[in-house]
Amino acid sequence: MARKNTNEELWTVCSQFGVLRDATAGTPGSTTTDTTHAAGAVAVNVASETNFTAGDWIRIDGGNKMEIQKVTSTAAGVINIDDELVFDHENGVAVTELERVVLGDITDDGVTRDTEVETAEIRAATQAGTYATLTVNVSGQISAALLNHSPENLLATLGIAETELRGTGTTGDPWITDIDFNKIGTVINEGLYLIGAMNDGTTVEIQGWGVEWEGTQSINYVRGGTVSLPVVANVKHFRYYVPAI
Repeated sequence: MARKNTNEELWTVCSQFGVLRDATAGTPGSTTTDTTHAAGAVAVNVASETNFTAGDWIRIDGGNKMEIQKVTSTAAGVINIDDELVFDHENGVAVTELERVVLGDITDDGVTRDTEVETAEIRAATQAGTYATLTVNVSGQISAALLNHSPENLLATLGIAETELRGTGTTGDPWITDIDFNKIGTVINEGLYLIGAMNDGTTVEIQGWGVEWEGTQSINYVRGGTVSLPVVANVKHFRYYVPAI
């Protein structure tokens, strides 16, 4: 896309922030690849295309090779996706339908997308200047502060499965949220996303893949002030959609 280089390109609003995670409601699509795939492919060969439809967001693979794609169409044993595969994938890896879970409103500090690059300078005895600067490590992180202090968000921001929440929310059977230290950061294969818009109305979606919840939190419960839930998540890959699809 061509730069406009005008104030139309100013970021103006964050409209939605949430998690992309394996779908559980109804009968979500769930299968595996039935051959190897090379990065760049736009058709995914699967054991079964049942329950996948155009418009579904899907997870392919897991861990640091997890990627999120959107289904454009299906055929017998094939799921066609909106964009090229980012990674190579082995035979038999998961292909799973995802659902969006809106986490709620965030403070006016917004959502921070960080990349940290570690470099190493290479020196040579034959010259005074730096011989080369090599990139040795790159990491990515998404952070925000949620205003919606729900039991579900408390678990989600710690990387604990929301299925750990118990109760019905009554005085006789209240919601009970245990922060089990052994379970912090155990949720895997999720993505975080932010949808916003530019000054000209163009929507933008930013995704972070392969979330690893850091779970570091310091919460000050006060009267008459903001009590927010910190979100700190390390991610393996960023993707931008302009416009959001």
